[in-house]
Amino acid sequence: MGLSCRRSYRLALLGAALALSCTHNRSSVPSCPCRLVDSVSVIDAPLVDAQVTPNGEFVYVTNDWSGALSVVRTSDLQLVARIPFNNGWGSLGQVVCAPDGEYVYGTWYRWDRLAVVRTADQAVVDSLMLDDNYMTSEAISPDGRRLYIGAGDSPSFVLVVRLPNLAIEDTIMLSEEESEITSMLVAPDGTHLYLVSDPYLFAIRLSDNAVEWRASSSSLLWHNDIAVHPSGNPIYAVQGQHIAVLDVGTGALIDSIGVPYRTWSLDVSPDGAFLYAAMGYEDGEYDSGVVAVVRTADNTLVRLVALPTIACDAAPSPDGQRLYVAAGNGKLYVLGR
Repeated sequence: MGLSCRRSYRLALLGAALALSCTHNRSSVPSCPCRLVDSVSVIDAPLVDAQVTPNGEFVYVTNDWSGALSVVRTSDLQLVARIPFNNGWGSLGQVVCAPDGEYVYGTWYRWDRLAVVRTADQAVVDSLMLDDNYMTSEAISPDGRRLYIGAGDSPSFVLVVRLPNLAIEDTIMLSEEESEITSMLVAPDGTHLYLVSDPYLFAIRLSDNAVEWRASSSSLLWHNDIAVHPSGNPIYAVQGQHIAVLDVGTGALIDSIGVPYRTWSLDVSPDGAFLYAAMGYEDGEYDSGVVAVVRTADNTLVRLVALPTIACDAAPSPDGQRLYVAAGNGKLYVLGR
């Protein structure tokens, strides 16, 4: 899931024409959602993070500087709600869906609050605020009982929040040498929390909230992102213009995948067959974006899908048939098989 494209859109978005390229023989590549089939204009601001509900009915999208969580119905690609946070003020942010799909949890980068949205009627039904600290990232446990919130900076820390009553159960502190937490996820089996606090990637054992290992993960960028294979191993991390493939047990580097642009977010298909890297480039005159498709069986870059603007996040549908791409021009692009 991606906390993406921070501060990257103060320039005009001019973009290149839509194109599709393949780095390998098409006949050798399994079918993946890499054909543009539709798009919807969401908001007049760069989109940042996209999450599809477990039933595939809605896509929740955050944006840069406009303080709203947008809701797109997937059946007809209609914008059905725009939920204001922080009285319309906010920057970037993440949204995560509860495993049962009843609620989504939205945060805004460098703000001190989290909002709970009921998916049945798109209403904000609860919130959590921090005093004198800001939230930077979030992740939810596979059983939906815990929400983990990255907060603060030098030192940064993780709040362990019990759901559904938003009670803070514990605080996991990191040392002062790490920066703010920019990406978090819980292992598919719920045993570990993985997080990036540049220049390190951490594995935290959730049985006792202790750091199990710490690996160097400097991205040479302002932030980083991570994803984990549905099987639980390996873990993928952004490292500049490479994607590092790491062993989840030790953090040891297994492989490194070269990509053509800066990567803003990583997501894995539900069946684990593909890794999607949303990326883009900005040179002061124009922006262009690409979704890179990596075959996880051999860590091979098999397709590049070009977009007319920076691709900030690529969220797969639960059935793997579609890929929803949050883009820098305020549109949500839909890729199909």
